[in-house]
Amino acid sequence: MESTPDFSRELAVATKLARRAGRKVRTLWRQDIEVRDKGGGDPVTEADLAAQAIIVEGLSEAFGDDAILSEEAPGTLPAQGRCWVVDPLDGTSDFVDGIEDFVVMIGLCVDGHPVLGAVHHPPSDAVYRGGGGLPLERLEGDAADGVTLRMQAPSDLAALRLVVSRSHYDPWFDEVRAQLGLEEPGRHGSVGLKVTLLAAGDHDLYLHRHGLKVWDACAPQALLEAAGGRMGTLDGSELEYGSGDVRLTRGLLATHASVFDAVVERLGALVAT
Repeated sequence: MESTPDFSRELAVATKLARRAGRKVRTLWRQDIEVRDKGGGDPVTEADLAAQAIIVEGLSEAFGDDAILSEEAPGTLPAQGRCWVVDPLDGTSDFVDGIEDFVVMIGLCVDGHPVLGAVHHPPSDAVYRGGGGLPLERLEGDAADGVTLRMQAPSDLAALRLVVSRSHYDPWFDEVRAQLGLEEPGRHGSVGLKVTLLAAGDHDLYLHRHGLKVWDACAPQALLEAAGGRMGTLDGSELEYGSGDVRLTRGLLATHASVFDAVVERLGALVAT
């Protein structure tokens, strides 16, 4: 019987670097720093670049043979082997606006599948980490160990607590809510934060239609799976990492593993609209 790989060292390094980068980001939050448009209306700041430098340097030092893909130094994600996938500041617009909905994310993909992740929330100084056979934990401050978190299976689809974007509400969600019988959704910025809070049990369902990249999803998917969740495309397929395209062109659906297929079936033709 094949043994499960031990990723405890990788998770410890990712936790340390996410903390270090997140704390650097926090020192620059609500400060007068330059904001540039890197194209397509996406902002980039000194905080994004400082966090990336900390993470890339640390990963290169600890795992010199591994590939690294980061939002601020894009390339391709190999279909085979190990590749660290980094979003040094997910939610830059919220960071710039002085809002707390931003995170630092480090994920590890092995042979095209996320195996572990560490997500630091600078405003609270909390780290969420998990994967590689280890559960999802929330660590406060400098704690070496944290509280284990586990998603709860919803009693029925109408009980799902939907979370959506704080600043970019897609009217399509009104159709989703009607189809599933959902209450008013919760709202947060940052894709990574929304999925992380879902994995932590604060919400039950997240969907996204357009514009995602692999660095938006890698670390959060590992956390979600560590907590009993499942992430895939809107039509229920596996997300494609290592295809040579950093874009996730078929949308994203994240929820508890026990209801994932039922949500896909209930949404039906809505996912094609």
